[in-house]
Amino acid sequence: MAACPLSKLEISGEIVAYDRLSDKSQVASFNVHVPIIEAYAQKLGLFATLTEVGSAYTEDYRKLQLCSLLTKKDLVLVVYSADRICRNLALAGMIEEAIRRNNLTIHIVGVERPYICSMEHGNIDRLKDEMRAARDESQMKSERAIRTYRHKQVLKLQQPFVPPTASAEVMDVLSKMINGCPIDHFYKAFNKITPYGATDDRLGGPNYILEDRNRKEFTQIKRGDFTIKDILAFFNKWEVYQKGKTNWTMATLSDLISHHFGLPSEMPSDEMKD
Repeated sequence: MAACPLSKLEISGEIVAYDRLSDKSQVASFNVHVPIIEAYAQKLGLFATLTEVGSAYTEDYRKLQLCSLLTKKDLVLVVYSADRICRNLALAGMIEEAIRRNNLTIHIVGVERPYICSMEHGNIDRLKDEMRAARDESQMKSERAIRTYRHKQVLKLQQPFVPPTASAEVMDVLSKMINGCPIDHFYKAFNKITPYGATDDRLGGPNYILEDRNRKEFTQIKRGDFTIKDILAFFNKWEVYQKGKTNWTMATLSDLISHHFGLPSEMPSDEMKD
């Protein structure tokens, strides 16, 4: 008999081919599991297929459609394996209760030796043990992932600090912005590191000059005229990249300046404008 939508099954003793995956990254497994459980369910009679994606290990198990199935009387579930039903001890208890109270029957068919779990056939303890083993496996994987993450964090902290790198031309511009210089020296150095340096949009060209807060062109950059925030905004606006087309960030620029110029992360400044 062919499968029919779950909503159309209203007969007593419904048969449901059920499969669950923990997250969307595993959906290809449906292509393996579903044909097997459907072929088995077809031998039992009219059946519906229900697949869903959701965790049966965390508290999210309460959102599973499986939980509503467990309230039905005389339900027959055909599943691939015990871990495709449950990896949560609370849900395992609900399944055992449904077997005992609602006459639930579960056919586990994707294992080496398929078996039936019900009040009539027994195997309740076997199913419980397999669901508990699935839960223990998930817990072990979770703990291993946490240990691995912590180990990587420790290793990272133990690594010597390596500041970001920059070209000699960028370092020359930074030196002039931090320590000061005549404005024409700055224009010449800065236009080497910006893609606009050979166009009419170059700094100091016909379209753009470096102005102070009074909108007058600087004649001399003095120490303290730029903060790191000023430099960061200036670099990103004029497309002075760190590597390739990676923008500088406050962290990378601060590390670079602090390491090479021995300055704190913030420097006094006047307001700058370009």
